Formats: sequence, C-alpha cells, structure tokens
Amino acid sequence: MLRRLSLTLSLAAALSATALAYAHNSDGALTVTTIDCLEDLHSLPHLSYLKMNDRNLPHGLLHGPTSLSTSSETAGRHIAPGINRFTLALPPGNYEIYGRSDGCPGGQVMAVVLAGRSRSTSLVLGGWWSMLFDHDHAGLAGTLGIPVSRLDVARENGGSDGPFVNVEDGAFYVDSLQRTKWILRVWVDCCRHADFPIDLSGVRPGDYVTVALTASDVLARLEYTGTLFSNPSSIAGSFSGAWFTNDGRDAVGIARPDGTLREFSLPRGHSPQLIISDGKGGAWFSEADGIVGHTDSGGDVAEVSLSSIGDRSPPRIVRLLPQPGGSLLVVSAYPSGLFRISSDRAVSRVLLTANLNLWEVGVSDDGAVWFNVTDADNLAKISTSKIVLERASPVKLAPDVTRANPVFYSLQQDSKTSVLLGTLQQSGGALSNSPPEAVSDGRGGVWILDCFHDSVRRVSSGMDRHFDVTGCPEKGISDDAGGVWFVADRSQTLRHISLQGISTSYKFPNQTATPGNLTLDAQGVLWFTEHGANRIAFLKDGRFSEIDLGNPGATPHLTIVP
Repeated sequence: MLRRLSLTLSLAAALSATALAYAHNSDGALTVTTIDCLEDLHSLPHLSYLKMNDRNLPHGLLHGPTSLSTSSETAGRHIAPGINRFTLALPPGNYEIYGRSDGCPGGQVMAVVLAGRSRSTSLVLGGWWSMLFDHDHAGLAGTLGIPVSRLDVARENGGSDGPFVNVEDGAFYVDSLQRTKWILRVWVDCCRHADFPIDLSGVRPGDYVTVALTASDVLARLEYTGTLFSNPSSIAGSFSGAWFTNDGRDAVGIARPDGTLREFSLPRGHSPQLIISDGKGGAWFSEADGIVGHTDSGGDVAEVSLSSIGDRSPPRIVRLLPQPGGSLLVVSAYPSGLFRISSDRAVSRVLLTANLNLWEVGVSDDGAVWFNVTDADNLAKISTSKIVLERASPVKLAPDVTRANPVFYSLQQDSKTSVLLGTLQQSGGALSNSPPEAVSDGRGGVWILDCFHDSVRRVSSGMDRHFDVTGCPEKGISDDAGGVWFVADRSQTLRHISLQGISTSYKFPNQTATPGNLTLDAQGVLWFTEHGANRIAFLKDGRFSEIDLGNPGATPHLTIVP
C-alpha cells in the first residue's frame, strides 16, 4: 500500500530560466561529455552555454554566434582521443550547451539542471543531428520522493514512441519534448498507474512548469475515468460573445461578456479545432476525420463528413472560410481539396484549376475568397460553385509593396525574393508559417505585421507609415474603424494601432499563458483563448476579464512559472 508519495516535477520550456519552485536556491552540477569528429581528435573543444531565459531570442534553430553574446565559456579536460569532459556548476534552469573545435563543426544539446542535483549529458561535434534542437521544444525534469515501479512520459494520443526518461542522482530528465500534450504516468505496481495531463502546447519559451503530487492525489487518480485535458483551441466572435472549441473535452461552447459560458458535448474523439461564425449567431467548426460541425445559436449541433463524397481517406481540414448566406468553404490537406457546404449542410466539391495554390488564400472586404495561381499572371476567385480566373492588376503602393488585387500584396524582401501576402480577417485556420502577415484596413490599404523585424506598417496609395513594435507582432485582425489589433508575443502585450496611428498597449492578464487567435464580436469586445491556462479572456472598455473553463481531470498543483 502506498503510505506516502511526494512527487515534484519541473517542465522547462526550451528558453526557460529562474529557479525551480520546489528546490532551494543552490547550483546543480552538469557534466558534459563531448565527442569530437574524426578530423579533430586531439584539440580541446570550446564549450559555451546559454541559459534559455530571454524571450527576445530568435525562435527555431540556432541563429548563430549573436545568440551567444552573453554566454559563459568553460574549460574541460581530455579523457581519451576525441573524448573530453566538462563539469559545470549552474543555477537551476534550462540550458543550451554549444561546442566547437578547430577541426569540427559545432554541435549543441539541451539540458535541464535541478538545484542540488548532479546529472550528465553528451554533445556530439560535427553530427548534423546535434544541431536539430528547436528552441520551441521543452524539457522535463523532476524528483520522486518514493520508489515506484516505473515512470513514463507518454503521448496524449496514445502513441507508443514516448521519449526515454533518464534517471540520475534521484532525479529524472527528458531534455527535448515537443510542445504538445503529454501524460505523466506513475506506476504504483506492475499493473496499476495514475495518469496526469502535462499540456505543453501553451507553455511559452522562457517558462517552466512545476507539479507537486501527494499520495492522495495519486490514489484518487487511480479511480478517475474522465477526460484529462481541457484546452480552448480556437475562438470566433458572434453577435454577443464568442464561440470556442475545446478539443480536450470534445466540446464547443459560447462565452459571453457577463462571464457566463455554455459547453455542448460532441461524440468522444471528434476533437474540434477551428471555428468561425456563420453570421447568424451560430458557428461552423472542424473536427477530426474530415468532419465539419455546425451549431446554431442555441447549441443544436449537426455534423457533415467530407469523406462522404468519395475520398479514400478523411482529409485534414486546415481552413474554414465563410461565404454569403451562411454557407462555408473548407480547405483540406492530405489530400488537398476545396469543398462548399451550403447553409442547409449539403456538401459539394469545388473542381480545382491547374496550379491553384490552396495555401495562398485571401479574403476581400466584400467576403470574396481568392487563391493564388502559381506560374501565371492570374488570380483565382471563388464564384458560386466554380473557380473564375482573373488577371492580376499590379499597383505600386511603396517601393517594396505591390498590390496585385484587393486581396494579394507582393512584398519585396531583398533584391531577389518577394513574399505574396493574402489578407485574412474572418477565417478559421492557421496563419502563414512565415511572417509577415497582411491585414486589410477595409479602406483600400493594408497593415503589414513583421515579427522578424519587430515592425508594423500601414500601406495604401500614397502613404507608407511605419511603427516600431518590440516583441514580435502577430495574429493581427482589423476593427471596423480601420485600425489593427495584434499580439506582441515576446513582450506579452496586446496592441492596437488606430487608422490615425494612435498606439495603445495592454499587458495580458496572464503572463504565463499563450494567447490564441484574436476575434471581435458584434459589440466590439475582443476575445482570445489562453493556452496553458484553460481560460478564455476578453477585453471590454479597456479592461481584461478571464473565464475559467474548469477541468476535473487537471493535474493538481500545476504552476507555470515565468
């Protein structure tokens, strides 16, 4: 029988910092063994480390020496030809270790350090795989106060390829986890385990998570059979409030400015994701296995399947585009396709024109949907159930900005390349993977949000105005007055710039949550989801409010620490 259990975990995101909440403020010991390439087996490598505590660091793969401007260097010793050992005393946190030598290309490895604990890791120089660590990955480290038969970290979707858990000096480590949903599985004997959700999808770079589980927590979880996760995924403004999806609970719901909300359950495993208003008080939303759902204003849900019209496998829905009269366009991938769903939920396939690029899409101010046509001077417009090609009419708005039509803009980035931007306002789906973003101002101009250069600009005929915005502007939407709302991600602020150029900043109410997409309801209230906090937030009359969705399956005592 379990008499006492004290379990403490640290989940450090790939740019994490600060001391672990449960540990005293002392250094940990990290031993790094470097393995040189065959071209240089005798020189001692240079080792640098970077504490991942700066949200202004570039995301993605290593961006070069400038990221190491404040790093410390350390000396090591030879163990054998090509093998060297370095011992570092480091404050608690998540680190990226970089190694290089005169004859070997560099390498890097991530390592979480716990206060008062000793651990080791290895770093391969000249190995391409050692350069594939992504700053958006997270680390997992923790201690167990009682022997258990096994401790696993499993994927939320049931995948069997969970990461290896390294146990050392009374602690365990998993140094590179994707920022997604995981399950901490505590085995109390050969056949019984307690599962606790660890949702990393909302953990921001620079943060980590602590969890403290008691014996009663584990014993109670052995009997729990409900859902583990609750996660508001996407949100769309409606007449009075906002519709949202909750994929963890297989539900859609509506939240209102008075702080109330209602959720409507879907069949288990349908996992709703994208959502968009239908213009009539209800909403369209995407589900797993190529299913599109619709709810009216009262929560009456109906579903249609895109697989019912001949696909061998269910398509993955990547974008929802509203159409006049309450109908819907659906863009799918794997296989690629374009579907129209009428207001009475009849499904038809739109025949695609050759060279149509479904990933480059824009919505004009009148609601028309356009796609780019590669290797041609035409653009494709959706008209009823067919595609109409129209020739682009380029207009130079600025030295580096050309308007191809009221939807598409070409942005010259250097002397050889340009980026085609499609304006999107009311759309359910992910934004382009590559910045910048384009948002129509509704008055013939365009707002361009450039995360990489920390800039926002408004371009129209005869006018090009620039605004410096620290913190990666993204997730932009326009308002009825022609202004733009956007998230300054790294500074954790919500920003608004009016058509007249007046800038206003609002600090997000939860500094450890990641804001989702922005949306405005018909009353001008701005809404967004808070990933990692299981909440929906809204801004009304200049003040934030939050609505907690609640989750009986949540891991108790879980805290995200900035």
